[in-house]
Amino acid sequence: MPASSCAIATGDSIKAIGQVVTWILVFVGWKVVSGGNDRRERRKEVRSVLNDVNKRIETLHQNAIKYFMTDPVDTAECEKLALGIIDDMDRLSTLVSVVLPGLQKTFKNASGPIRKFRQAVTGGNFQSKARAITPPTDPLYAAIANAEKQLIVALEQTFASSYKR
Repeated sequence: MPASSCAIATGDSIKAIGQVVTWILVFVGWKVVSGGNDRRERRKEVRSVLNDVNKRIETLHQNAIKYFMTDPVDTAECEKLALGIIDDMDRLSTLVSVVLPGLQKTFKNASGPIRKFRQAVTGGNFQSKARAITPPTDPLYAAIANAEKQLIVALEQTFASSYKR
């Protein structure tokens, strides 16, 4: 009988090891699937924020055009537009550097696309007492549009490189 008790112990050992291996495989599988779902959800959230950022950039561009085409005699409207532009630029910088992953390092340097966009939008005679209506043919509008395009492209490229499929 001692031989059969040895066989039973070995059979029980194999059963126990089989159950442990099964649970380990279930846990590892769950971890892999859960991690994939988390990455997809994070990507969706960042995409949503990036879409919002792109809309803000477009709105800033439009408000800058309105500002430079508004007669400085209309000080209330000019002040309202100027303060809105400044506030929106601050919010945009914060949103990009804090919310979107990997972008903080990208845009910290002085020549970054956000800085160029800010300079284009608030450059020239922005909030100057000597400001006059800027004619539609002025190169300022092309500079703003170009800076907007470069910023959006940089954001999209950073997103694409951060979330390769």
